[in-house]
Amino acid sequence: MASIDNFEFAHEHRREVVWMSQNTNTIPMPRHIQDAILRSVEEAEYNLYPFKRGLFGLPEAVKEDLGLDAHEIVITNGGIEGEYMATRALLTPGDEVVSTDPSFLPIHDQIAMAGAKAVEVDVYRKDYKLHADWANEAVTPRTKMLLLIDPNNPLGSGYTRSEVKGLAEVAAEHDLWLIDDITYRDFNPDHVLASEFYPERTLIAYSFSKGCGLAGMRVGALLGMPEAMKSIKRYDTNVLGANVLAQRAALAALQCKKEWLPNVRGIVAKNQEVIRGAVKEVKGATLPVYPSKANMLCIDIAPTGVDPDVVEERLLHDHLIHLRAGGYLSKRSGSKFVRVSFTIPTEQCERFAAAFERLGAGQYALFATATEDEPRIDAAFEAALESLGSPARRAAARAAAAALVDWVVQGYTSRLTLPDTILLFQSLPDRPEDRIRLARSVQAAVIGLIAWETAPGEDIGVLVGPFAEMAERAAGD
Repeated sequence: MASIDNFEFAHEHRREVVWMSQNTNTIPMPRHIQDAILRSVEEAEYNLYPFKRGLFGLPEAVKEDLGLDAHEIVITNGGIEGEYMATRALLTPGDEVVSTDPSFLPIHDQIAMAGAKAVEVDVYRKDYKLHADWANEAVTPRTKMLLLIDPNNPLGSGYTRSEVKGLAEVAAEHDLWLIDDITYRDFNPDHVLASEFYPERTLIAYSFSKGCGLAGMRVGALLGMPEAMKSIKRYDTNVLGANVLAQRAALAALQCKKEWLPNVRGIVAKNQEVIRGAVKEVKGATLPVYPSKANMLCIDIAPTGVDPDVVEERLLHDHLIHLRAGGYLSKRSGSKFVRVSFTIPTEQCERFAAAFERLGAGQYALFATATEDEPRIDAAFEAALESLGSPARRAAARAAAAALVDWVVQGYTSRLTLPDTILLFQSLPDRPEDRIRLARSVQAAVIGLIAWETAPGEDIGVLVGPFAEMAERAAGD
């Protein structure tokens, strides 16, 4: 299934899905932020265009947060809009930009819109960062810019002071523009701004989407020295200002940052431990970078032989957990990893850990094993699922089937009539006839799987009874 279809499904079930796919933040924030939004609505502030420079106090608060009093600032619709302005203003057809692979590839798309090319240095290797000598080797007479995403998305690797200084010196030596994307800065207490070493041609892309959980508000900023910002502001097409509700939320978030930032960092640290524990339980899965300096981790699953797109789809549709396959973030190495973000309540992170461990405990051995029966079983099961109607029912049915297959693979065939199993089925569709249809479809699928994967042939007949019993009991409720 295409990733865009997965996002459609995830948004349709937003309240049930554990959102680990976009590095967003669903950790509860101080009430002060929500109150600022509601007060703006109640005062109908949205009737007017906001002041173009930004709501009074917001530009100053951003500069204070970064310690950049001398910089000029433009409030943007998300941090990425500022990067679009910069690439369109500073690049011409044939220019090159030194960047990385993996990276946040939508910025590379913006580079291409200007007719330029992103030169993607492979950093999916120890220690998963762009080193100054690698950047220097990638520079050609056509190079006009260096893109630094620090911490890196999707790897979560953060740069030390000396590493940032080294990259800034490469940019200065070749008279390059340096875009310092600091979207994930809040998660790294040791973060260093590149402008400290190369202020005259460093542009800082700033975002409110991650640390304080305002991704849906679409608000950010671009900062640079006044002389550097002159040409860039010519491409600021948003002449009427950024969303006023978003700006109110952003200002409120900065005003109470000392309250929410320690809590977010604490939860992030705990969630990383939870994820690491789950990854250790899956043979062949590893974490290239740990601990992450951002709010995401890459899980390398290449040795398992499992397609990351399959992991994304199965976790979403079987377990209502949404992460991201690596192909979105890397042309070279996307087939090796999934990215999982963890700025979520810890109980949701534990849901992911349990589901990921179950996949590693045997379920994917079934998905990855090619047999003559598998297409037939899959087709029959999908047809049965379609008959259930709504996406929510189909997702619940997939989860039930996945749990049953796990038990079978792990050798618990004698326990398929446990009351918990029956209750699981009874909690799915509302109508008894739908529950019967579900039980029968899973019965056929699981018995087919047993026939070619686990149980001896003489045991198959014995296993029919429990599923028939489940269907009868479901019909009686």
